[in-house]
Amino acid sequence: MALRGNTLAHSFGTAATEYDRLRSGPPAVAVDWLVGDGITNAVELGAGTGKFSKMLAERIPELYPIEPDVRMRDVFAKSSPGLSALAGSAEEIPLQDASVDAVLAADAWHWFDPATACREITRVLRPGGLLAVSWTLRDKSVPWMAELFAVVNEYDHPNPPGVFALPENTAFAPPERRVFQWTRPMSPADLVALLGTYSVVLVMSEAERARLYDTSHEYIAKHPQLAGRELIDVPFQAVCWRTQLTHGNDAPDRGGAGPDQCHTIVQT
Repeated sequence: MALRGNTLAHSFGTAATEYDRLRSGPPAVAVDWLVGDGITNAVELGAGTGKFSKMLAERIPELYPIEPDVRMRDVFAKSSPGLSALAGSAEEIPLQDASVDAVLAADAWHWFDPATACREITRVLRPGGLLAVSWTLRDKSVPWMAELFAVVNEYDHPNPPGVFALPENTAFAPPERRVFQWTRPMSPADLVALLGTYSVVLVMSEAERARLYDTSHEYIAKHPQLAGRELIDVPFQAVCWRTQLTHGNDAPDRGGAGPDQCHTIVQT
């Protein structure tokens, strides 16, 4: 994740291996929509351990993942053969002016300083270039999911995940938004361990985390929809946004995704 000088933003490296094992990237249909067509090279900001990077590399010939946390880059190197994460951040992108067709970020935009990041993104994008961001979020419309992850859901983040707000007077077109829904089968143990990859839990004391894990295991064991199951279908949403740099050359048509393989909500 990109760093903004606060404890929460710096917390993920302490659980980088578990983060890589348990976190989900967006489904393939969401990545297809984010990327579109015609992109030859791109920057990925807040690359983390490379989960999104591997999906992008299948669609974009030349990819530059950027990750500020050395602990996350270490796991990236082990889990993403053939790719290399560069040190840097959304506020300091180590690339030349007007050098890429696209800038993308997954589960990271809410850690960026929007004004500084937009200036840097505008600097490295070619005219008409794509800016696309996404978040993989827990589907809180499912009651048991909202209750189990209440400690995460209740945190009042200054830049809420899923909300893509560009500063005023930026050179970007009004963004499009689309939400993709899917489920991922997880064991009860991994579902509880997933809690431990969120920043608000990572900064707890060991005693607080232990109590949370005990309470969560007990909740699953007693819940009528979850008790006794070896695998639980965990509901997620990919909240995706895309826009284009409007100054300079006319923006190219990036195309769209093929038929969805999961339920899609279209919102513009």
